[in-house]
Amino acid sequence: MKLTYLLIITLLAPGLFFVPAEAGWTIYDIDNGLATNYIVTMHTDLSGNVWIGTDNQGVQRFDGIDWNQYTEYDGLINNSINEITIDPMNNIWFATTFGVGFFDGVSVWDEFNAEDSLLYVDIKTMVVDDSGYLWLGTFGAGVIVHDADTTTVKHYTIDSGLASNNMLSSMIDRNGNIWFGTRDGVSMIDPDGNWTSYDHAGSGLLDDTVNIMMQSPDGDYWFGTNLGLSRFDGVSVWTNYTETGDGLAPGAVTALAADSNGYIWIGHEWTSLADVWVSRFDGSGWETFDLYYGPNNNITVSGIAVDTSGVVWFATRGDGVRSFEHEPLDVTDETDPVIPAGFSLGQNYPNPFNSSTVINYSLSNAADVRISIYNALGQKIMELVDAAQAAGEYMVHWNGVDYDGVLVSSGIYFYEIRAGEYSSVRKMVMMK
Repeated sequence: MKLTYLLIITLLAPGLFFVPAEAGWTIYDIDNGLATNYIVTMHTDLSGNVWIGTDNQGVQRFDGIDWNQYTEYDGLINNSINEITIDPMNNIWFATTFGVGFFDGVSVWDEFNAEDSLLYVDIKTMVVDDSGYLWLGTFGAGVIVHDADTTTVKHYTIDSGLASNNMLSSMIDRNGNIWFGTRDGVSMIDPDGNWTSYDHAGSGLLDDTVNIMMQSPDGDYWFGTNLGLSRFDGVSVWTNYTETGDGLAPGAVTALAADSNGYIWIGHEWTSLADVWVSRFDGSGWETFDLYYGPNNNITVSGIAVDTSGVVWFATRGDGVRSFEHEPLDVTDETDPVIPAGFSLGQNYPNPFNSSTVINYSLSNAADVRISIYNALGQKIMELVDAAQAAGEYMVHWNGVDYDGVLVSSGIYFYEIRAGEYSSVRKMVMMK
């Protein structure tokens, strides 16, 4: 089954300054909806749902009210899930030791394994690019690129430039580069097919075992390792954070996320040295959370995700799921340094684009915001945002369709922001 990708127009959560009704921790376990307390992975979709993958009870989706369970009887490829990811159509993908599968969130299930020319079915991690290709990180056979139909397009190993054949994590950055964390460093392939690898011996990477990765809103790369956390500006500057030198909680870094207030959240593997399990970085200092402010001790944080309301979610191996809502003070203090100094409209990326593009913008204070798309004749063809929004950093996706849902032709287009008295226009290029 070949998938066609047109990105759903959605306002995403990063940068959204959310003021919850109540702040603090909420507990979810087998006593109130979970099928098991042993969670392997976690992801949030563009509709605000929280998805968790378990070790043997399939996947569950939380819609804000109920936890719905899906297993092999529903069409899930396998009940033991290694990773969950979302493609540009908001399909939910599941990596397992028996191949990969997806669910459209309504009724359609499909799977890909050896019968679909999948060379290796023990999939540890995966991402789906804008063209619909599956980038599958295996544990032992490198990276497989599959067309989500019947063909393995590429197979990369250490002979191709990978740091290792044992993949642990993956991500796609805002420039379209695809990254894989391995047992022996981190590797990146650019859109032209060139690999670059970083390890402890040849760069500032703290440790070669890269369990988890992310790109923060400021563009920096973060790598969670067995010895602590590494931060990379993408050019030459590395900064490392450890328990001893910086106040990071003990234990290997196993989960990462950036929330809507600009905090970096770090989940740790359990260690008998302390009960601390989560670290939080505000850009200058560290705060840690232990059993009195979250789940019990003797657990590992297996995943962190931020939903479209700005709530931070934590999956654990043994103690279920926790969610955290910020105190209103976190988002209303006008002296908070994460609030932009002024209004701005960023250049879309990628540009030119051929399937979807992202537009970033900043608000220094609350305003009625409208973001519109115009063709070269000055005719409005789409409106992406029309809402009152709080101060903060925002991003919105456009999948290249007009009001009628028709994909526009190649050419020059303009996007405009109007926020209070501020307005700005930028040019972008659709190139099929």
